[in-house]
Amino acid sequence: VGQVLSHTSGISPLAGGELLRSVGQGTMLDAVAELAGSELVSDPGAEFHYANANYVLAGLVIERASRQSYARYVERSIFEPLGTECSHTDLDDARDDGLAVGHRYWFGFTFAHGPTFAKALQPAGYIASCALDTGKYLAALLNGGVTETGERLVSRKSLAKLFAPGPEAT
Repeated sequence: VGQVLSHTSGISPLAGGELLRSVGQGTMLDAVAELAGSELVSDPGAEFHYANANYVLAGLVIERASRQSYARYVERSIFEPLGTECSHTDLDDARDDGLAVGHRYWFGFTFAHGPTFAKALQPAGYIASCALDTGKYLAALLNGGVTETGERLVSRKSLAKLFAPGPEAT
């Protein structure tokens, strides 16, 4: 699990790209199934290679260990203790709360796009939040893993691992 979280699992950065293109509205299990037959680009633990697939795998670990959906785990274990006001694991809820529409350039012109929201890849970044809530999360991390109300969000041991230097990127 540590190798998955630190992107030293050996999974190719391109595996994340393949997942993003092909999973559609599937599940995290569908996304991970697409890794079958993928070859590792390094021995596990040897090198850093960022891959979104690592986060999808971590999300499945969270689901199995907590016996609840990844979204529900995030809501109960992160959003609720932090007292978030505008963080969402559901696109419709985020839109109802005023989610901004993104924009892209195409041949020099700007056009509205998105938001992209793939449930199957949610642990790889498909959560909506605002600056206020992101600040609450960062403040808890910088406060030794404790929220402003004194609730422990992250253990000291996990926080030490989070802030420990990792391997150099290749």
